[in-house]
Amino acid sequence: MKPSPFFIQCLRFVGLAFVLGGSLMALLSGPRLRAGWDSGRWYSVNGHIVQSQVLPVKNSSGQPAFYKVTVRYAYSPPSSDRYQSTFEGSRLSFRGFADPADDSYTLKDAQALTGHYPVGKPVAIYYSPKDRQNSVLQTGTNLGTWGGIVTGLAAAVLGAGIFVVAGRARAN
Repeated sequence: MKPSPFFIQCLRFVGLAFVLGGSLMALLSGPRLRAGWDSGRWYSVNGHIVQSQVLPVKNSSGQPAFYKVTVRYAYSPPSSDRYQSTFEGSRLSFRGFADPADDSYTLKDAQALTGHYPVGKPVAIYYSPKDRQNSVLQTGTNLGTWGGIVTGLAAAVLGAGIFVVAGRARAN
C-alpha cells in the first residue's frame, strides 16, 4: 500500500524539523563546549564565596516544585594598571548541558551543592586572560558538555534520513 501524499509531506516536515532543531541545538552547544575547553588554560586566583543559597521554585499551589542554587564568589585578579579590581562571578562550571547554577535540583541535591560552597570559603577561581570578568569555579568539560552537540548532530542526521526517505517515497 502506497502512503498518501499528505503523509509523505508530513514525514518530510518532521525530517526537516529534526534537521533544523538538531542543527540549532548543536550550534548553541558549541560556545559552551569551546569555553569549557579553553577554561583549562585560564589563570587561577584565590577568591571566596560571598553567597550560597537554595531557592525554592514554587508550583501553582505554592509548594516547592524544585530548587535552584545561587553561588556567588568574589576574586581580585592581578592587573597591569595601578587599580585593583574585584569581580564577582556565579558560573560554577562549563560541565554538563547547562551551568549547574541554572539546573533544577531536589532539596537534598541543592543543599549538598551549597554545602560544598559555604559563604566565606576560600576557593580557586579561574578567569579568562582575555576577559578577567569571565570566570568559573571548575574548569574543563565532561560528557554532559558534549551531550548537546552529539544529540543535536544525531537529530540532524536522523532528520536528513527521514527527509530523504520520504522524498524517495514521494517519487515512487
